[in-house]
Amino acid sequence: MRVAVVAPVWFAVPPTGYGGIEIVVSLLADGYVDAGHDVTMFASGGSRTKGKLVTPMPEPPHPRDLGNPYWLTYTLWIVGLAWSKAMRPRRQRMSLSSDSWV
Repeated sequence: MRVAVVAPVWFAVPPTGYGGIEIVVSLLADGYVDAGHDVTMFASGGSRTKGKLVTPMPEPPHPRDLGNPYWLTYTLWIVGLAWSKAMRPRRQRMSLSSDSWV
């Protein structure tokens, strides 16, 4: 199964010295990978995951920017990006050597 996991942009995933929603996102994403799923995590820069990481920013926003409407809008954009990626149909092709899909 393909899984898209979207993390808040405020802190890297997993966080250092902090145990909020970011640690839950990290455990969830890595757990899905360990279970054999194809996981893409959308998170801020500095994040780590066992799956694929999509991060359009090199570092998370500065803590003084918590609640800034720009970053809230940015988070919604990330959610839209995750949704469009997750809903995109996979391309399938026929193998030349057999009748099975690969």
